[in-house]
Amino acid sequence: MIFRSVRNAAIFGMMGVLSIVATPGVGRAEFAVGAGWDLFRTVGGTLNGAPLVGVPAGSFVFGPLGVQNTGDADTIIHRLNRVVENPATMMGTTPLAVEYLALCTAVPISLPGLPTDIYCETLRSSLPSSMTISFQPDGQGGTFTSHLDFLVDIRQGSPMGNIVATGEVVLDGVGTWRRQPPAGAITIAGVNRFLAGDMDPSEDFWPIGVTEIGMIINVNPPLGPLVVSHLVEAAVPEPSSLVLLGMGVVGVGVAAWQRRKRVA
Repeated sequence: MIFRSVRNAAIFGMMGVLSIVATPGVGRAEFAVGAGWDLFRTVGGTLNGAPLVGVPAGSFVFGPLGVQNTGDADTIIHRLNRVVENPATMMGTTPLAVEYLALCTAVPISLPGLPTDIYCETLRSSLPSSMTISFQPDGQGGTFTSHLDFLVDIRQGSPMGNIVATGEVVLDGVGTWRRQPPAGAITIAGVNRFLAGDMDPSEDFWPIGVTEIGMIINVNPPLGPLVVSHLVEAAVPEPSSLVLLGMGVVGVGVAAWQRRKRVA
């Protein structure tokens, strides 16, 4: 009888261990992503078919961390809450805020009711947005989806040009992420690096290969819905060759358009 009791205890113990191993997220460390900012540079995208280039902020005020150099970041997104993985789904969600965005068409385009010219989107204000983060079993990366909603001014000629319309940008994005920053990425402790504190990267979040697709709606005055796409990657400390090329294309496009107008 004693032998049978010991055998039964061993069997039930093994079943318990197997049930823990077989249940996703149970019996392992809690994974999390800290609240922080994502600094992006535009590497592709379009506005009504015209290619877009980013206009870097240069620097940005990150709350108590003060003014920081943001390299060639033309889009800054704030993850407002710490995300803790739900063991049952291996996911977690945080609200987002768009805190900087400036994009211009690389060539003059025609928008309904407006003259053909360079047009730029600059951030007016953020609307409720969110991100859902999925964790790999080892917690060192995963995938994510995002929903961005924000208001923009549509400016003619340059990011500082006259506001000719306003609109609401709605973008849905997908991408992958990992704990370690991509090579050359700009890193700022407490902003996008060592979010767990004390040189600890265990809650860091580095998006990779982010693609966003959507529309500019509720445009005033009415220009009709404007189709937009946006491809971004981690910003780097110095302007990348792609950004410099894009800025050059903008300059050449403006100069060529001005010459055509003078000839006409």
